[in-house]
Order: sequence, then C-alpha cells, then structure tokens
Amino acid sequence: MWALDRQSFNYYIRDSAIRRRQELIEFLGTVSLLSEISAEEKEKLADCFTKEQYNTDEKIIVQGDVGEKFYIVKDGEC
Repeated sequence: MWALDRQSFNYYIRDSAIRRRQELIEFLGTVSLLSEISAEEKEKLADCFTKEQYNTDEKIIVQGDVGEKFYIVKDGEC
C-alpha cells in the first residue's frame, strides 16, 4: 500500500492545476480569433475550457448540426 499525506496531495493537485491553467492561457494567446480580448478575459476563458480528445476519423460535429460547444484544436487537424 502507498500513502500520501493530505498536505502533499493538496499541494500536488493545486500545483498541477495552476500549471495546466497557465499553459492554457498561453495557448489562448496564440489563437488569432481571440487576439482582441484582454489577458483578463483569456484568464476567465481558461477557467471554462475542458480538454476533449478524439480519435482519428471520429466525428466531432457535423455540418448543419446546432452548435453547442466552441472548439479550438490545439493539436492535430479537423
């Protein structure tokens, strides 16, 4: 059995979340569609995004469907 104390666990989770958020904010800075919004607005957006992964040839959205999400491709092609 392995154990991790609460303080270490919380530190790791918090540190990891902060790094992921900062990476997303930096990535949003490279998205031309978002070039006109402020850094503060990008930070707020970063808090709302979730990561989704799809397999090759998997349909994400079909033309004509009602859009319910806003997608930004970070890696790969659509």
